[in-house]
Amino acid sequence: MAAFTVTPDASGSPAAVAMIGLLKAFTARAENDEVDAGGLADRYELMMNVKQGQTIDFTTFLASTGSEPVLTNLDISLWELGGTNYLGSIRSGKLEVTTANREASGIASAYKSPSATRTSIRLTTQKLVLTNVSFLGTLLSDSVSSFDVAAAITWGGVAFAMPMTIKSAKHTVDREEMQLEEVVCTGKGAPTGPSDNSLLGNVLLGTSQVALAIDTGGGQYNTGSGMWALITKLTTEFADANCIEQKGQFVFQGPAVFATG
Repeated sequence: MAAFTVTPDASGSPAAVAMIGLLKAFTARAENDEVDAGGLADRYELMMNVKQGQTIDFTTFLASTGSEPVLTNLDISLWELGGTNYLGSIRSGKLEVTTANREASGIASAYKSPSATRTSIRLTTQKLVLTNVSFLGTLLSDSVSSFDVAAAITWGGVAFAMPMTIKSAKHTVDREEMQLEEVVCTGKGAPTGPSDNSLLGNVLLGTSQVALAIDTGGGQYNTGSGMWALITKLTTEFADANCIEQKGQFVFQGPAVFATG
C-alpha cells in the first residue's frame, strides 16, 4: 500500500487526511447486476450486465495524540448508560452506524450512485455482572418509559453522546467463565457528537460522503472530479487488551477512477 487518503467532506474542506499508517485491511470489489435475456426455448442462460456497483471494505486503527501511535482500550475514559458510568465492568462493545440509501443513478447509467436517505445507530455493550444485572432486570420488570437511556462514550478525546432506547439484554452464565450481561441500544434522536472531520464524525453528523485516493501498489482506486463515495456503514469496535478499530464500507457514487499501481 502506498496511499489511503480520505477527504472527510464532499465540499473538500477540511483537507484530505492520509490514513495509510492506520490501515489494517483493505478489499476493493466490483459487481455487476445481471439479467437473463435467454428466450423461452433456450436451455442455457444468456446473462447481460446492466449496472455495476463498486465498494471498498476497510479496517483502520484510530490515531492517538499521546505517546502511542494508536488508541487502545486504555484510552477509553467514559462508558455511560442511563447516567451510570460502567467503565470498570465493560469487557467489549461496538458502535455501529449505518447509512440507509437508495439508488439515484439515471436509467442510462452503467454505474450505481447510491444517495443517503437516513442514519441508524446501534450500540452494543458487554459488561461483567458484578452484583446484579443492570438492564435485563429493567426490561423484565419496569415500564416502557424506563427503557430510554442516555449513552455517552469518550475515547482518546473523542466524545460520542446521544439519546437511545434499550432494544435487548442478555445475561450469560457459563461454567468456568465470568457472568456477563450484553445490552443493545438503538438511537432515539440525534447524536451530539463527535462533530469533527473523522470518519465517525462525518457519518454521524456530516454528509456521509468522502473523496478517496487509494494506491495499493497493485492498483489505484480513486473518486473522480465531482464524484464521491458514500460511507454506508462504519463500526467502531472496543475490546479489552486490544486496539480500537473501525471497520467500514465505501460505495462509489458513480464509476471509480482506476489506474494500474
